[in-house]
Amino acid sequence: MKSLNARLRRRELLALVGGAAGAAILGACAPAAQAPTPASAAQPATTTEPGAEPTQVVPATKEPVTVEMWAPHPLEDNIKISEFVAGTFAPQHPDINFVFNQVVGDWEEKFRTAAAGATLPDIFAVDGINVPAYASRGLCAEIDEMVVPKDVRDDYWPPALAEMRYHGKTYAVVLETNSQGVRVNVDLMEEAGVEPPET
Repeated sequence: MKSLNARLRRRELLALVGGAAGAAILGACAPAAQAPTPASAAQPATTTEPGAEPTQVVPATKEPVTVEMWAPHPLEDNIKISEFVAGTFAPQHPDINFVFNQVVGDWEEKFRTAAAGATLPDIFAVDGINVPAYASRGLCAEIDEMVVPKDVRDDYWPPALAEMRYHGKTYAVVLETNSQGVRVNVDLMEEAGVEPPET
């Protein structure tokens, strides 16, 4: 299964993408790899042969990390996901390449195939109702205190928070929400002798 080379970067990306909010849920592919030492923090090595001057070895340039996200929803149309990440995240993280892929057709078939073949993306966006099914199979990383600290979780509308959790642990962040309403034909209800609801 794909995972980022640095957990901190994935947490930052999830937090930023989750902040796009607009019922898709973002889940991170689990498990994450240990964070490597950043190239900028590595000290140049030296080599010394008997009787020779020390020679500095220049470290290799670090390759950009690609973060791949899948969703069955048209997030480029809904919330302009790539534009959002490019404008808010990429300038501070030039070493991370964000790639969004909308999965057209049978999402479940492609997702199950990728899960079986350990080729899931780093991040995927699905309807909240699917989070328990994926979390129970170990396909999501538990992100309590990593991406969604308690003070932020407390700000969520309780039903939205409930969709992100499984057995008391948080596995996703809200990306967008749906609002629903019920229309009532008051005339027909009055003709039937029924009082229209007030709430």
